[in-house]
Amino acid sequence: MERHEIQHRLLDATDRLRLTNQIVRRQLRNDISVIVGQVDQLAESDQYSDRSITSILDAARDIEETIDITAEFTDSAVTGDGCPTHKLGALVSTAISRVEQTTGTSIEHHTDSDAASFGCPPSLRMAITSLLYNAVDRTSPSGAVSITTELVDGDAVVTISNTGSELAAEHKTLLTASDDTDVTIPRGNVGLQLASMIISRFGIAVAVRENTPSGSVIQLHISETDR
Repeated sequence: MERHEIQHRLLDATDRLRLTNQIVRRQLRNDISVIVGQVDQLAESDQYSDRSITSILDAARDIEETIDITAEFTDSAVTGDGCPTHKLGALVSTAISRVEQTTGTSIEHHTDSDAASFGCPPSLRMAITSLLYNAVDRTSPSGAVSITTELVDGDAVVTISNTGSELAAEHKTLLTASDDTDVTIPRGNVGLQLASMIISRFGIAVAVRENTPSGSVIQLHISETDR
């Protein structure tokens, strides 16, 4: 293995660990605080509260999701996903396969050959996977989820669309806010938090708009300098 490739892998692994640390500190601290607070209330009360039990269970599920997502994110660095760039087509195909297998949802995919061979940071796969999961969650039973990749003026553009519910306003802000913007992080949705961190890390531009007749369209603009 050449020296520059080792350096790239070390830098990639460092970035992944830094992002993972941010998510774990932010998410787990909030969820554990919720559990401790609700348990204290139950201990001081003679009766069980359905609301308290629900809050504890929701926080526990958030912790489980955090562990699963961050484990996959860090494991991918250890197993050799830290190469300087991967082809966009391969990253998107892997993301689609994972989401389809775990959700049973069929995702429409359209791409052109030039975009498929566009080099991208390997961790972008996790961002695309998380955005697809979110799109599936917001899609109505009769709706659809699609993803397209194309080259526009030399930049790769990834477009994820769904028909159903729109992306929540706080999640739109999370994905599109600049680094110097003070954003309130919504509880849960660890995947979207990770996606926003990866997108911000590589300076990828994000645009969100309403879809027709319903749902949202999320576009990632990946330039040569983002790689």
